[in-house]
Amino acid sequence: MWVCSKCGEAHQDQFKECWKCVGAEIEEPAPPPEPAPAEAEPERPLRSNGSVVLRTVIAAVVGWCLGFAVLQRYGMSASDAATNALGVGLFFAGVVGFFAWVVFPFEPAPSAADDKQADAGKPESSV
Repeated sequence: MWVCSKCGEAHQDQFKECWKCVGAEIEEPAPPPEPAPAEAEPERPLRSNGSVVLRTVIAAVVGWCLGFAVLQRYGMSASDAATNALGVGLFFAGVVGFFAWVVFPFEPAPSAADDKQADAGKPESSV
């Protein structure tokens, strides 16, 4: 980068004349631009193990119920449907557990609506 001696406009090295005032390139390079200060994002907490296990157990129960209902609907006996539905429930639990632990391990970020609700519940201080 170089700076025009007449108008002070910064230009890339590929240009030999200033577009603004048609001044020639000088030898001193332009100072590098200062990087904008980046706001540090607050670290989000991980989900608790209890919440992940609870979601996984609920998924297993829901998967078992769905599997049992579908298998009975297609004519399987109740005992065979219950046994085979265990596999469906375990599959559901595995998928939900994988997503809760691996894909989405963090607590959800608070939204602006949550902040407004929290502020609405606080009593106003009078000074």
